[in-house]
Amino acid sequence: MIDNIKCTTTLSNGVKMPWLGLGVFQIRDLDECRAAVTAALDCGYRAIDTAAGYRNEEAVGEAVRSYGIPREEIFVTSKLSGENGYDRAYTELDNTLGKLGFDYLDLYLIHWPRPHEDKYVETFKAFREMYEAGKIRAIGVSNFPPEIIDRVYKEVGIYPMVNQVECHPRFQQLRLKEYCRDKGIQLECYSPLMNGQLAGVDAVQNVLRPIAEKYGKTVYQICLRWQLDSGVVCIAKSVHAERILQNSQIFDFALDADDMAKIAALDNGQHIFRDPYDDLGPVVHYAIN
Repeated sequence: MIDNIKCTTTLSNGVKMPWLGLGVFQIRDLDECRAAVTAALDCGYRAIDTAAGYRNEEAVGEAVRSYGIPREEIFVTSKLSGENGYDRAYTELDNTLGKLGFDYLDLYLIHWPRPHEDKYVETFKAFREMYEAGKIRAIGVSNFPPEIIDRVYKEVGIYPMVNQVECHPRFQQLRLKEYCRDKGIQLECYSPLMNGQLAGVDAVQNVLRPIAEKYGKTVYQICLRWQLDSGVVCIAKSVHAERILQNSQIFDFALDADDMAKIAALDNGQHIFRDPYDDLGPVVHYAIN
C-alpha cells in the first residue's frame, strides 16, 4: 500500500519517483508560485511539476533551492513546451536549468507530440543523449498516445520512462494504462480533479460523495487516492496552502474493490484538453458534463 507521501514508484531505469506531486500549471504570479511550492514542501511533498510554457520555472527553482533540504531529495519535472526539434531540445534544456538554477533535472518531458511538425522523434533522440550525458535522470513524454510512442521506440530504441496525460474519472485512459503497463512506462496524470470542474459534475459527485463519507474524506481526496490505487502517479495543482495540505492527506486509507468499480463506471471518454492528434498546444476547450 502507498501509505505515506514519501512513497515512490521505481521507473524503468531504477530512478525513484514520488507518487504525489504539486503542479504549478497556470500559476503566472511568481510570488504565488514560490509560496505554493514552499507550502507543498512544508506538507511533505517531494515532487514539483513545472514546464517552460508555464513561465514559472524561476519561482520553482528559487523555492526549492531556498528550502533548506538537499536538492536530491526533491524530484523536479519540467517540459519542453512549444515547438519540438533536436537542436531546440538542447537549447531549451539549458534555458530550463538556468531558470531553475539546477545542474540537472529529475524528469524532462516532451510536452506535446505536435504531430503536424513531425519532430517528436528527433526531439526524443536529443532527450536520450542528454539523459546519457547525465543532464536528466529520467526522460519521458506528455500527451503521447500508443501509436506515437511506438514510433519513438522504433526509431530511438528506448521507451519513455513516464507518460504524463490527462486522467480523471470521466477520462480514465484505460487503453493507455494497459499499454504503458505492458511497456514499462509509468503513467502520470494531470488534471486529476478535472481542471477545477469536479465540483460541478453531478453524475460524478453522486458517486464520489458516498465513498467520501465512508472514509471520512472529501471527494477530492477520493479522486486523488483513486489515481494512486490505479497505479498512476498524480500531480495536483493548487495555490492554497489548506488545499495543498488536504490533497496530501490521502495516505491513511485505500479504496476497496467495490469503490474502484463504482469509479470505473464513471468513465465516458470525455476529455478537457485537446486530442494529441489534432494538437496545436494544450488548450482547454471542453467542459465536462
